[in-house]
Amino acid sequence: HAGVTPIIGESKPIQLIKKTIERVAPTEARVLVTGEPGTGKELVARWLHKLSRRAEAPLIEVNCAAIPSELIESELFGHEKGSFTGAHDRKLGKFEQANGGTLFLDEVGELPADVQPKLLRALQNFEIEAVGSSKVYDVNIRVISATNRDVEQMIASQKFREDLFYRLNVFNLSIPSLRERKDDIIHLTTHFVEKLCLKEGRKILKTSPCLEKILTEYWWPGNVRQLENMLYKAIIMCDNDTLEAKDFSTVFNHLANQNYSSQSNSLNYVSDGEAKFKTLSEFEKDIIQRALEFYNGNISKVSKVLDLGRSTLYRKMKEYGIDIQGAIEDIEDFRREQV
Repeated sequence: HAGVTPIIGESKPIQLIKKTIERVAPTEARVLVTGEPGTGKELVARWLHKLSRRAEAPLIEVNCAAIPSELIESELFGHEKGSFTGAHDRKLGKFEQANGGTLFLDEVGELPADVQPKLLRALQNFEIEAVGSSKVYDVNIRVISATNRDVEQMIASQKFREDLFYRLNVFNLSIPSLRERKDDIIHLTTHFVEKLCLKEGRKILKTSPCLEKILTEYWWPGNVRQLENMLYKAIIMCDNDTLEAKDFSTVFNHLANQNYSSQSNSLNYVSDGEAKFKTLSEFEKDIIQRALEFYNGNISKVSKVLDLGRSTLYRKMKEYGIDIQGAIEDIEDFRREQV
């Protein structure tokens, strides 16, 4: 018995995801999990394995974006002793480590072009060839992959092989953003507050109605991960038995000070007695611009206070036409950190 699902929520989109997982998990079909950063793709992949016929065998996870391009072939397929400088012993790759179980390729859209044909061969023939070896090894694995990229757009721009996409995408699970499952926000908040309070050894806090409204109205660009991280910070800052808006970062304080319309569930600004609604994109652009102004263009501080990865922040700045010239040096630092 696999136990209770770790996927929190009862909204229609998440109920559909749960039912779909229960249907596809016991099969041998390869699954491509797609969705924005922070939506819980890794959690879905682990639950797919837990409910599969391979649950007692290993689940080996690989973050394709975290491995330098020159090492990823060796990481996936292994290498023979002496195959390159520093290869002092034969090393098993992730494919062999996962033999009999499940291989989870996270951020598969980041795979270098020269590795894609080798992955395709492994998926087609269920066999691999280690770096520096002429011997072929058979593998018996199920592959689950995940990405936040638009792979079809990458195919159109020739950055991802179409035949590899079809091998990986036998079954697609598209995980909804938190904006698309707002009915789950309070469920998730209750879950995370209980979990994090227990982690910190303190009494489980309540949440004020005002805060719950703010949490529900916020558009959560970082999705569930951002919600959990923001709650953790708020729990640490809270000095009474109820979480209030004041316990959150400057972002939420900004939102909390806006007027609400009694006729609508949407955040709005009021000017001259008339409600003027902003789109989610306008809110997001406004928040990013205000944070950049407040921190004098310091990308690292803005990234931290908005709880966004720097690569995501740069992408959104470019998308909204926000000047990034002052951040060029920081971009180079970020790129160097990824090597």
